[in-house]
Amino acid sequence: MVFLPKYLENHYGIPQYKVHLAIAGFGVFGFASGTINGGILTKLYKLTGRQAAILVFIISAINCSFFLGKTFLGCHSIVNSVGAKGLQTHFNFTESCNVDCSCESSTIYPVCTETGVPFYSPCHAGCRGVNVISQNPIQLEFSNCECAPGSIVKKEFCKDDCEWMTKIFFVTVILGGFVAGTGVVPGMLLLIRSVPPETRSISLGLQGFVVSLIGTLPSPILYGAVIDSACLVWDRTCGDGDGHCSIYDPTKLRVRLHLLYCCIRLISMMTDIWVIYYSKHINILEEVKGTEETDEANDLAMKTFPPQPIAE
Repeated sequence: MVFLPKYLENHYGIPQYKVHLAIAGFGVFGFASGTINGGILTKLYKLTGRQAAILVFIISAINCSFFLGKTFLGCHSIVNSVGAKGLQTHFNFTESCNVDCSCESSTIYPVCTETGVPFYSPCHAGCRGVNVISQNPIQLEFSNCECAPGSIVKKEFCKDDCEWMTKIFFVTVILGGFVAGTGVVPGMLLLIRSVPPETRSISLGLQGFVVSLIGTLPSPILYGAVIDSACLVWDRTCGDGDGHCSIYDPTKLRVRLHLLYCCIRLISMMTDIWVIYYSKHINILEEVKGTEETDEANDLAMKTFPPQPIAE
């Protein structure tokens, strides 16, 4: 998913650089292991064309179940806590204590008091002082805050309950990658064995073209529209137009993204059923000779001829 780092950052409060590292580690490991597993299963059980197609269908169903289960993996991250507080004021974060601070153009930087009261930014907390606690990583401490008299505020005071949900999410990433990788080898064998040898390169190119046309190209637009539909607070720093979204409705974002994937996967499963029906006579493990002439040509190529004397 193109927007997976953005989703994890907003929903679970994970920085995007950590998301990329985690996906590269967990996702790639799971997918690579699944690809090896798919090849072993295909060879070990000598799958027929129909059996391979059924395996691909089952894999699609399992992946759809994984994503459907992720709709229940919700938590209250720091950003979500700020959004929950904004619901009480219709997302107007300007209060009497910060009305003179001109915070309208401030970007979101959640900070909290020691008791866990969240603020959209240090400006919205009415803070006038800042201290650098650490340089690597950078940690800031804000003081003299009008909206939190006698208290200091900083990002580290903001607590969430996302730790276990995050771990469960990445476990599903590993399992989902493993399951998806298992279908690569049988799916590819079905493709190349269902067409004559001389047209296999064309079929692979056509498959790549169709995937790009109906999958790769429209998916960022479709997913982007779904993500924008869950936005609660737009950051408008350049005129009156919508900028980037600062706060999302966590439930809408989580449910809509995963249901969209499940709907797309269900459509692909319908095509899997069509493949199961027509793959009865496909042999995916052995090359089938097309004509007797091909056999004769291969036999001729394997023959050796004794040297002949040169005629004088």
